Amino acid sequence: MKRRLMIQLPTILAAMAACSFVSELASRSLHSSIATLKTRPRLRTGIELYLDAVAGEVSAHTRFRNAVDCIYLCCCEVAECHDVCLADIEHPDAMLVQSQTCVMDLPRRDRPAIQNLVMWAASWSPFLPPVSIQEACAFARRVIVATITSLFESSSLPRPSGAARPRLREKP
Repeated sequence: MKRRLMIQLPTILAAMAACSFVSELASRSLHSSIATLKTRPRLRTGIELYLDAVAGEVSAHTRFRNAVDCIYLCCCEVAECHDVCLADIEHPDAMLVQSQTCVMDLPRRDRPAIQNLVMWAASWSPFLPPVSIQEACAFARRVIVATITSLFESSSLPRPSGAARPRLREKP
């Protein structure tokens, strides 16, 4: 058995080195993409809230709130990009979310559920909303991607050279 392991060791080491190299390239790409978000603090905060919601290190109620706040901040970014005045808007404004999710490239079937999540947050209900946290995080992820895409298309956010459409993956 030791001999078989010794024969496989170079292959395993080569695979580990390849993974390390790919990981380093991905990390550099991610850091350069995140650096462009410095001009968009709402978007950066929304992504951080999304990551906290997905991580699951806080209560379920806080995770839902983080997902909704992420959605709301992304909608504010898109609204600002379209010259909507945000000064007189209360947080979270369901009408703002409704209007901006219609502008974004989101599946039509997601819009009512997103609207219900925002209405839940606005009601300050002590109960959890009628969707799972995984669904709420998936909605937030899709809104982030749609926001970044919308900002790229409106030239409000520089696209890194050779960058494809942005994608966020949930933790398995």
